[in-house]
Order: sequence, then C-alpha cells, then structure tokens
Amino acid sequence: MEPLEIKDVISVMDGEVSGRLSGVIHGVSIDTRSIHPGEAFFAVKGERTDGQKFSRDAEHKGAALLVLHDDPQYPATVPYLVVKNTVLALGELASFYRQRFDLTVVGVTGSVGKTTTRRMIASSLGKSMLVVESIKNYNNLLGVPLSVFQIERMHDVAVLEAGISVPGEMERLAKMILPDVVALTNVAPVHLEGLGSVENVAREKFALVKYSNPGSYVIVNADDPLLVRFNPMAASQTVTYGIESSADYRAEDIVLDAEGKASFSVDGQRIALGIPGRFNIYNALCAYAVARLFRVPGEKIVEALEGFRTLAGRMKLLRIGGITVLDDTYNANPLSVREALETLARMKVEGRRIAVIGDMLETGKDEANYHEKIADYSCAVGVDFLATVGERTQKTHEKASSIGFPCAHFETKKELILFLEGFVMPKDIVLVKGSRAMRMEEIVESIVELWQKRLD
Repeated sequence: MEPLEIKDVISVMDGEVSGRLSGVIHGVSIDTRSIHPGEAFFAVKGERTDGQKFSRDAEHKGAALLVLHDDPQYPATVPYLVVKNTVLALGELASFYRQRFDLTVVGVTGSVGKTTTRRMIASSLGKSMLVVESIKNYNNLLGVPLSVFQIERMHDVAVLEAGISVPGEMERLAKMILPDVVALTNVAPVHLEGLGSVENVAREKFALVKYSNPGSYVIVNADDPLLVRFNPMAASQTVTYGIESSADYRAEDIVLDAEGKASFSVDGQRIALGIPGRFNIYNALCAYAVARLFRVPGEKIVEALEGFRTLAGRMKLLRIGGITVLDDTYNANPLSVREALETLARMKVEGRRIAVIGDMLETGKDEANYHEKIADYSCAVGVDFLATVGERTQKTHEKASSIGFPCAHFETKKELILFLEGFVMPKDIVLVKGSRAMRMEEIVESIVELWQKRLD
C-alpha cells in the first residue's frame, strides 16, 4: 500500500476524531494476528467476535490509527476515529484509495468460476505487464477493500474479484473497484435466499458495469442467456466468448483426455489445460479474451493458461494408494455440482465413479428441487454411486432411491467417513463436493490419511 496521511484518511470517513492527526499509515488491517506496525486497524464487528475487543492489542502492535464503532474503554495513545459502521468506513477508504491511481482495473464477477477466472486473467496479463490481483478469494465487503489496498504506483493493472449475496452489495463493491474491464463468467441459482431469483442475480452482477469507467469493456459468456439478456453495454464495447454460440472467442475442436482435462482451439491457438473440467474452457476463454484486449500476444496467453494450476478444493486431483480423489470442496451450488458430476463422468477409470455430495446452501425456495436434481444428473451422466451427507441432501437420497440409483445417505460426516473407509476400493475415483459451511475437505483429508496409512 502507498502511504496515506492520517488527516486524509480521517477526512474520507464520517466520525468522531480523537488524538493528533499527524503521521501516515502504511497499510490497513482488520486482524490483530497479522497487523504490522504503521497500519490502520479497523475494528469489524462480526458474527463470532467484535474487533473492538482487540483494539488495545492493535495499538500495542504498532497500529498508527484505530477505526472503531465505539469509544475505547482505555486511554488510547494513538489517534482513533469512531464511526457508525466500520465496514462501510473501510469501503469508503478503499474507494478513496482506488481513485488515487490511473492504472487499468479488471473486475471479475459471476456465480461460478470467479476465482479461477481471475487467477487465469492475472496469469495471462502477467506475461506482459506488472499485475496485482485480489488476495486469495477476497471478494466481499471486507476482502475487496483489503485487495484494493495492495495497489501501488508500480502496477500496470489490477485484477479484482467481486462476489455478492444480497441486493445492493455489488454497487458498494463497484465503487471501490471502478473497473475499466468487467469480465462475467455466468449466472446461476446462487445466494437465492438473499437475491431471490437468478434474474436478480444477473441484475446485481451488472451493477459492476454500471460503475465502470468511460470507454470500458464488458467480457460476456455468450452461452449464458441471462448475461446476454441483461448486458447494458453497446456491441462495440462488448467482447464475447463461448463454446456453443457464435462469439468473438469461440472454442473449437474440443478434446478431453483421460483425466478430464480439455484441449481446444481459439483465435488460431491450441490450448491444453492442465486442470480437469470442460467448464474450465469457459474460464480460460474469458481470460484469453481479456488478455487479447490488452494486446498480450496469443502465444504468451497460451503459455500462461497451460501452466495454470488450481488450488486445493477447486477440482484438485489427488492420487494415493491406487485411488483418485477429485477435491472440489471449496463450495457448491446447482451449476457447479452439475459441472463436477459431468467432469467425474468424463474421466476414464478402471474402478467406480463415486460422488460424495454435501448440502448446497442458500438455494432459496426451490432448495428441495435443486437437491433432487443432483440424483437425476448423477444417473444421467453415468456416476456409479452417490453418497450424500447433511439435512438437505436427504432429498437427493430419496430421489436417487426412488429411481433405483445406487446410493447411501448419512446425517454426519463421521458416519460417512466410516462408510467410505470400507467402501472405496483401489482404482476408484471419488468426487467430494459441498457448500463451504459443510467443510467437506474434512472428508478428503480423512480419505487421504486412511490410504496413506495403508501404504505405510
């Protein structure tokens, strides 16, 4: 982060000031466990804890400024500002900070594939320029500001990811990002408890376009009818990509290898992805389209995309003791579960294709229907066995049982893990997926630990 004078920081936020306003801040923190001397500490009140309780700890660790939601209960020795809402204040400072730079910003959003696409874009652009990108998967009202604060004058471009769950959230994020290019992956039934319908999801996503800079571009998945329908940009400022529909960048001659990894042709280039999943073609196409907009040579983009590797919990292939685990545990929604099942079904295996699925959260009033469709799709694509865990996937199990599909259901992960210990055999491939709150990675860890012991 570029240094900011404390008096300028204070001027951005509406609140009661105490202490001398001389000096500068060199960073922003919301966590005293990782705070550095000279940073401003924002005391965020969350569901589990209140950052206000740690304000004295932040001061002891060298915080240059405290942004609090209440007066401290001790004699603070550093300047502090008391505001009504520290999260709003954090966003206001991020918006102020963003406007200090004239670098180009790419905003990435969509229901599925945001983080992978953002990382692919950053990797592709990084072949020709100095890029700063979102920290980890920081894409909400806390994460976007922290990512914005990573921007410095040496950077040529920033690639920032935005995710939402309630109406109005994207508008707040967009004011911090102020994109020159907006890349949209897709629209799916995600966070419907807050957003209500997939149409509302689409409308909210395009709020990022509303706050884009003059002369900006939008990169749109031409195979997603809602993105095409709600796109407010003129054709001259729209770049499309896809597989099925006519598009500026359309994948052709698609081939999937035994591990489900795709190779395809686009724009006169041949790309062989190193990660499984046909759906990752869309992520790669989006990255390719963005990079070409920045005039990155096609062969450089190919180099970046072919060298791209995924993170744990995102279609990560693990092999141990003769079995294969497809770790897709980071999160789940109806579209991503369907894509994961399709990937599992396309992978060549001598044993069985076993799908282990946990609850999908925030699917709204059609929750039961979405969970029942998991059984239908598992049967349709050729999965051999479906194991489910959780309250909501009881509907999945009931539907699978009703159509005679091999399945088993468990109320707890402990019960499921005990079952898998005796059920999974050498040469099987096991897909594990569920919503973030289900912590399905615990199942992956147990499988790996068990088979490692068998090897020992």
